[in-house]
Amino acid sequence: MESLKRKIQHSIIKMKSLLKDKKFHSQHVVKRMEELDVANPVIPEKALFNFSIDFEIVWGNGETNGKEISSEQRIQNALVQARAFGPFMDMLDEIGFPITWATLGRLANPDRIPPQESAFNPDWSIDWYDSHYKNLENQIWDGTSYLDRIKEAKVDHEVQSHGYAHIDYSDSSTSEKVAAWDIETSLMELRSYGFEVNGFVYPCNRPRYENLLPKNGVEIIRGIDQSWITQGELKKTPLGFWISPAIYGLDDMIKIIDHAVERKSFIHPWMHLIECDLNEDDIENFYRPIFEYILKLQRDGLVENISFKRINELLK
Repeated sequence: MESLKRKIQHSIIKMKSLLKDKKFHSQHVVKRMEELDVANPVIPEKALFNFSIDFEIVWGNGETNGKEISSEQRIQNALVQARAFGPFMDMLDEIGFPITWATLGRLANPDRIPPQESAFNPDWSIDWYDSHYKNLENQIWDGTSYLDRIKEAKVDHEVQSHGYAHIDYSDSSTSEKVAAWDIETSLMELRSYGFEVNGFVYPCNRPRYENLLPKNGVEIIRGIDQSWITQGELKKTPLGFWISPAIYGLDDMIKIIDHAVERKSFIHPWMHLIECDLNEDDIENFYRPIFEYILKLQRDGLVENISFKRINELLK
């Protein structure tokens, strides 16, 4: 049952829509349904579904209004992810639902630091590769236990590269040499850890230097808009949308999924584990029912829960 906090959040969203356009519905849902009006080119007879988690723990840094995210906020985000990871994986194991993990290479090896000429050094950051977090509890900075759990899962999860150190490839300070080191190092570390990685998800969904990806064995990426790029050596899926139980209710998601089934489109929600609030019982009230609904639709032949690797194979 949806928590009181979630009910209030969703009611506020709908009330804002009522005041804006005189209709009691969520503009988020309307926009998502509009984006799903184009059928997928991969398996035209059914809808496709991929659920991805951008997984970063404390290394998922960035800037807000020209200022670097504070250490306190990064630590808090990492602790929430650490707390949610186990129960989320337990649920995926229990129902048999594979997802895609867009994973930083630094989770496999937090000790790699680039040479000065290849380091990300924007004017709004003091020390991007600051290692003082390694003085804290290892669950917020050492990703190896999480990666081991993904490898040992009862279902076959996919791992894609999310870069090595979550740099902003679109920042004016990011030279091709900086991007090359980050891309190459991420792929090397994840592959060395035992994952077959042929896909890439840009940090903050800000792409640049795409020419470097095929050179490093990357064949498919999450795109930057809602279009498909199916030709050439680098395939691109639609961007999809950020999902949070604070924004969407379960009924909202069922409506969006049903629309995707009708249109035979590609529905691609993605999130970070900081969106999963165990205090609000989000796993049982939101994520599990969504995944179970997809499994039912898959049994009925209406949807395929698909990896990026599988999409790439079918496009070939």
